[in-house]
Amino acid sequence: MQTCAFDGALEDADPLVAEDGAALPAELALAPPVGTPPQTLPDGTELVESYFGVSWSGTGGDLGPSDSTSGVESAAVGEGLYVLGMRAGGRVLIRSASGETLDTLVVDNIMESSLGIPVANAAVRLALAGGTLAIADRAGTVSVVDPVTGAERWREVFGARGLAVSPDGARVAAATADAIRVWDAVTGETVAEWAGMERLHNLAFSSDGTALAVYNHGTLPTTSTRVTTRDHNNNPSSVARSETTTIEGAKPSLTVWRLPF
Repeated sequence: MQTCAFDGALEDADPLVAEDGAALPAELALAPPVGTPPQTLPDGTELVESYFGVSWSGTGGDLGPSDSTSGVESAAVGEGLYVLGMRAGGRVLIRSASGETLDTLVVDNIMESSLGIPVANAAVRLALAGGTLAIADRAGTVSVVDPVTGAERWREVFGARGLAVSPDGARVAAATADAIRVWDAVTGETVAEWAGMERLHNLAFSSDGTALAVYNHGTLPTTSTRVTTRDHNNNPSSVARSETTTIEGAKPSLTVWRLPF
């Protein structure tokens, strides 16, 4: 069973010390950015932030005109490869450091919105390590594939906001807004699962794969305002209280879990 080793504000996590006084891997205190892919890719092409999101631009390898300046939803780099989740067509491109497209995967391309309207699907989270590529799409599915052959190992419905692969490629972890699940990367068997947290947005394995860091946005401060309504004689007729929540003042927090394997 997983056990909580640290739970507190990120600003208090340096040095990172467990509740029992033991030191935890320092890299877990470095919250990985969400939705911020690397700017320069191994083949020299670039991902550029713009008003419309992230675009892939540049020349090199077999980058064609239909891909140049295309919108990118997600990216992952590692093991002499890089992977791009494209905004259009549900495509996931696996490319070598020399710029060769090794494989093109397609997530189920059409999904249904909350209003029942068909919309395009896309890979919104990617994680790559140890010969394992994990993909989380907008439709709420996590799938795991072999990044070399492109063969899918398994898939499961789980609306992931955060996604991680252990350094040895043996485990895949995903987080919804309030729950975490860890799978065996080969079989798809659930090896750990727990809930009860709030506002989760990303996670990461420690370098030895024995701990999982979970990041959340922190508790948002709420401002309460009293509103008094008066009649035509200026006498109070009703009193109401409204609450406004803003992101200002929120402190990102970190929870580190020791894993049972």
